Amino acid sequence: MWRAGGANKLRLGETIEVGDRVFVKLKGKRLERLGAKGFIPSLFQIVEVRDGKIVRLQDYPQREAALAAAGLQR
Repeated sequence: MWRAGGANKLRLGETIEVGDRVFVKLKGKRLERLGAKGFIPSLFQIVEVRDGKIVRLQDYPQREAALAAAGLQR
């Protein structure tokens, strides 16, 4: 969530907790600067937390890829 600061003007959209991972959808105006794609840019993150610390943060431009990485396949 460090990217959701004032410089990028991002907001938290949706979150889904899956064990030690959290699926996060980011909303905002400057997502294309961070790799978001599409007519309406979207950026999804998988945050892995262990012992209260973030151990891995990975970005995905597509929702399906992020859900598959989190272990939630639709």
